Amino acid sequence: HLQTGHLGWKTDDLLIIGARGAGKYRQLAIQVKLRFTISSKDKDCKEVITNFWSDFKSKDTFDHTKDCLGLVTLRATDALLKLNGLLDCARASADGADFARRLATAGYLSKTAQNHATEIRAIIEGVEGQAPSDDNVWRFLRVLHFVNFDLNTSTSQNEAWIKSLLAQTSHEPDPLVAAEATWRELLELVGAGMPTA
Repeated sequence: HLQTGHLGWKTDDLLIIGARGAGKYRQLAIQVKLRFTISSKDKDCKEVITNFWSDFKSKDTFDHTKDCLGLVTLRATDALLKLNGLLDCARASADGADFARRLATAGYLSKTAQNHATEIRAIIEGVEGQAPSDDNVWRFLRVLHFVNFDLNTSTSQNEAWIKSLLAQTSHEPDPLVAAEATWRELLELVGAGMPTA
């Protein structure tokens, strides 16, 4: 789904639903930005984290045991790329207390990643009106993913990577031609779907 506000989601750019047999499914709600800065003073950042947090807390749309949230940017600074260190740390931690211990350990994460945690926590505190528990922050960051794509740039290494993956999964006689055709169809689908959500 493109633009998902009408489905009850706050994260509104894209919703991908993966379905398996027996009616089981997983959801990935994605916010797409040209560029992004992690700061509790940045209006865009506050809005995105607030929307992620609202979806994460929603029992109607989000199941934190199987669903995920994603932030996708076209351009990323070195500072923003360190967000992945924070998110990986959350996924590697056993629980909220373990995550808090790792954050407090000097040298375990970069200062930038630690600052990202502080800024995200401050935004959540502003939404909740009180400091969130270590466990809630840990659970939230575990389901959040960040990806930087260089699509529509002159180098566009990610586009080549995606086409390679498409070719690897193809059963057509010429997998490279099939991958290129699939990529064009995906672009047409998104192009046609954007104006009508």
